[in-house]
Amino acid sequence: MSESARPATAAILTLGCKLNIADSEAMARRLREAGWRVVDRPADAEAVIVNSCSVTHVADQKSRHLVRLARRVAPKATVALTGCLLETASPQTIDALGADLAYRQPAQLALAERIIELVEDPALYERLRRTGLERAAQFSVDIIGEQYLESLRRAAREKA
Repeated sequence: MSESARPATAAILTLGCKLNIADSEAMARRLREAGWRVVDRPADAEAVIVNSCSVTHVADQKSRHLVRLARRVAPKATVALTGCLLETASPQTIDALGADLAYRQPAQLALAERIIELVEDPALYERLRRTGLERAAQFSVDIIGEQYLESLRRAAREKA
């Protein structure tokens, strides 16, 4: 990326436990180390990572909704799915959601590395879009942007 070019952006949407949040923060750090901005709005991003939860039926539904929402509001973005939804949903269900990448835990930095590679090489990304969903042999990760966390904290303070 040239110094005059604006930094690539990633939106990271996380559902679930404290472990998901910690994993997400690690992914955000890796993206920032590569010069990326982590934002809380998928429409503003070149990549959207959905760190899913599947502990309850409601969390499962929210995870699926976030993947579909990311694809709808950021149709040109690389959309990645990770987290426990990949442990519980069938491959057909995952395919139908419309994500470009599906990475399971625990290889958390592999997903960030792949997103960096795809966004920085548009030809590689176009090949991926033509061939369909990529599943990692060694799965990955979770992530959340600081702005998104802060918006959750702010909402909690306002409720209190």
